[in-house]
Amino acid sequence: MLLRRPFVALLAITATMAVLGALAASPATTAMPAQPTGTATLPAGTVPAPRVYCDPPTPGARPTSYGGPNLVVRGMEIGLVPCETCARGGQWLGVVVEVGNAGTWESGPFLVEVNGAVQAVRGLHTNQYVNLWFPGYQIGENVAIVDPVNQVMEVMEPGGEADNTLRGVLATHTRPMPVTCTPDPHTTPTPRPDLAIPSLRIALAPDWECGRPTTLGLHVAVANQGQAAAGPFVVTANNTPRAHGELAPGADDVVWFPGYRYMTEQEAAVDTANQVYERDETNNVRREMVPIPTPPLCPTVTPTAPGPLPDLIVSSARWQMAGFNGWCVRQDGPPELLATVKNIGAGAAGAFTVRTDPARASWRIDGGLAAGASADVREVIPNGADYVVVDADDEVAEAEEMNNRLRAPNPTWTPPPICTAEPSSTPSVTPKGPTPVPTATPWAIHLPWLEVPGR
Repeated sequence: MLLRRPFVALLAITATMAVLGALAASPATTAMPAQPTGTATLPAGTVPAPRVYCDPPTPGARPTSYGGPNLVVRGMEIGLVPCETCARGGQWLGVVVEVGNAGTWESGPFLVEVNGAVQAVRGLHTNQYVNLWFPGYQIGENVAIVDPVNQVMEVMEPGGEADNTLRGVLATHTRPMPVTCTPDPHTTPTPRPDLAIPSLRIALAPDWECGRPTTLGLHVAVANQGQAAAGPFVVTANNTPRAHGELAPGADDVVWFPGYRYMTEQEAAVDTANQVYERDETNNVRREMVPIPTPPLCPTVTPTAPGPLPDLIVSSARWQMAGFNGWCVRQDGPPELLATVKNIGAGAAGAFTVRTDPARASWRIDGGLAAGASADVREVIPNGADYVVVDADDEVAEAEEMNNRLRAPNPTWTPPPICTAEPSSTPSVTPKGPTPVPTATPWAIHLPWLEVPGR
């Protein structure tokens, strides 16, 4: 015998002997019938029929010191809800499956899956078996799996995991159909919810609108036909489950599943995890052919002609020494940038930013510029800059976006002369003798400093 998780060799040998002894000592009623390998499909009439347990399951033998649980699928067949003496709702057939714990320890909670539908079992004692009923069945192969997601660490039989899966073609139901139940006029039935699927249709997503992908899917209409609210439940369509919240009595809803089955029946079931105790458990499945519609055509939208757009440029950029008055400077200073931005477009421009490149200075034109208007900016930039960029943050949609930069190379000039101070006047003295001819101190005339325009 193998173990699902590795243990030391001594423990494995001891566990093997204990399980074999327990199986040998089990009564004949718990002996397992021959099981398939789990890969081959048994033909109709050869799948073991389940035993029906109408009374609540009772605990089996006390667990031994060694071993573990061993969950098995012992049989399945097509039939009505087991142990019902009369039909409380419709005459819907389903798959009756028998699962149990053939191991020497009790098991924790696990799932049972039949043909894609899933139900939960809270756990089983050793040698304890129960019946589960799943609405609907497959015409061909039906598959039942116990513990499909490996919630329980089991002792594995010599045949591997074959006893966790039973698959085969089930024989047609031959038991007599029960009569419809007659309600007792002296008792008032307890209000219960009743979940059903009134309709199926293939359509686009409920929130679809023109411009989005036209993906078709299955619309599953879900309704609570009972007199009490239904708690949370699961809706499954074409083997895809989806959780649903509470549903008030008389309320309905639509659950959309992307995609659908092509050229075959669409199948949907409500409360596939058996979370809701319903008035009628036989109307939870709907299976039918559904026509495939043609997706709608969206109207063609004619784009409107855009209005006049602005077009911002840097019309000029030049450097001068800070403090230059056109003739001279009072003292040597850093370079100062003077630039002009203009809107040469036909439309007004909103607020925008002017910035140097490298980013050493920036100016915000909050009021924007009307068509044909311009604005001057200036800043002392000791390290200079190479370009001036208008609408540096791309805030304005323009007629032309490629003319927003103007080169403003760092200047190389001969510094202008320093401005000289005006000489103070000296009081004249009238000497004796001939009057001397006064001589005037001439002003120093400086040529203007040559400005370097940007290119």
